[in-house]
Amino acid sequence: MFRKRSTLSVIFLIAVSLSFTVTGDWIEFTSHGFSASFPKKPEADSQMVNSPVGKLKFNSFMYDASEDSTDENLVYGVMTMIYPDSLTQQMKVPAFIKGLFDGAVKGGVNSVKGKLLSEKEIEFEGCPGREVKIDFHNGLAIIRMRMYMVKATMFTLQTITYTEKDENKQIERFMNSFKLLK
Repeated sequence: MFRKRSTLSVIFLIAVSLSFTVTGDWIEFTSHGFSASFPKKPEADSQMVNSPVGKLKFNSFMYDASEDSTDENLVYGVMTMIYPDSLTQQMKVPAFIKGLFDGAVKGGVNSVKGKLLSEKEIEFEGCPGREVKIDFHNGLAIIRMRMYMVKATMFTLQTITYTEKDENKQIERFMNSFKLLK
């Protein structure tokens, strides 16, 4: 009896934490303190990641649009990286936050063996951020990312598109749909 109730509780918690609603032809997806509009429901994944600053909780919400011939992009994603509570004081130091962004950008470029095309500092609701473009596969595709540090969580929005489709409206629609939940 206890095991059945426990299983039902876990299913309920997952359903509540990963919710979505249809808004027009896109889906408003809500999870882990944010909402964003995706063309279709993204797939969720969660894992613990070792890092120089300790274990980090990594959550990804990805929609693979590569099979959809009407979509101008290949991938849409939101990732959250939750840093340990032990870094609370350091998270208030701009140089520390800059180092986290620098490491995230470098890691993103290196993980795809790409080339950094552009990078600029941005801000979102008073929180520091970065916006980057990465060349992927020697000119085949472009990865765009916006990263925001909100308390001890780094939110990363990402799209991948063929280079010739880099300036499409679906990228901006996705990136601009991001909201923090209060």
